[in-house]
Amino acid sequence: MSSAKTPGAWLISQDGEGGGPHKTLVTSEGIRSENLRTGVVIAAKAPSWDVTMYNKKSQTYCVMPFSKFQGEMSSRLFGAERVELNSATWKLDGPTQHLGHQLWRYKMSSKPKMASKKLGAAFIFKATYWTFKDIEPPLQCQQLLSKIYQLPPKVKGLPFRLFIEDVSKGWFESLSTTAVVRADEQVVSVEAPKGYLRKKTQDEVMVDPVSKDVFDSFSEWVDPKLDNKNRDTKKLDSKK
Repeated sequence: MSSAKTPGAWLISQDGEGGGPHKTLVTSEGIRSENLRTGVVIAAKAPSWDVTMYNKKSQTYCVMPFSKFQGEMSSRLFGAERVELNSATWKLDGPTQHLGHQLWRYKMSSKPKMASKKLGAAFIFKATYWTFKDIEPPLQCQQLLSKIYQLPPKVKGLPFRLFIEDVSKGWFESLSTTAVVRADEQVVSVEAPKGYLRKKTQDEVMVDPVSKDVFDSFSEWVDPKLDNKNRDTKKLDSKK
């Protein structure tokens, strides 16, 4: 088992619901995360922590201050769900262990703000969120990976796992970590490959057909046919 606050470089393989598989390099100086489905790479490192985002499929890139980065999907993917996750209060539920690593476990301790007017109620009922306890890179690394998945950046630790109970699926695993290994690569490269075309915004980097399909498929979680007139409010209320 890893000891608390293990230093060094780590390669973390994760799979996000809808967003696809990611492979992330985390070191004491920076972070680089690649979406293996869309080909989008996001990287930042000390001392500036400016974020570089480039797309292997469209061969475009952009650079922005850390504070301007809004997440890999720019709030369009999992919009209602992520708004509610970030609006809720999270309570530390104690340490735990998984895949040989020490983790923090958090539970949603307050009802989130309603993000869907069509549903007329909160989209998420409950959620449990795990973060790494024994791998503790710079705070910017933790916040950047949280933003990539559009998870609460104020919850301490690198994202590890997320379970959600929502109105449409019940309980499901929204984020899973499949492998954590020591990385040979110690230096995080934040440069876009030569020949890539620079864009002004991160949305312009996400215009290739594969990424657009991901956006379009998950841009709205709530069924547009579901409204206050035909939904079963008693059934929804019974799950809270």
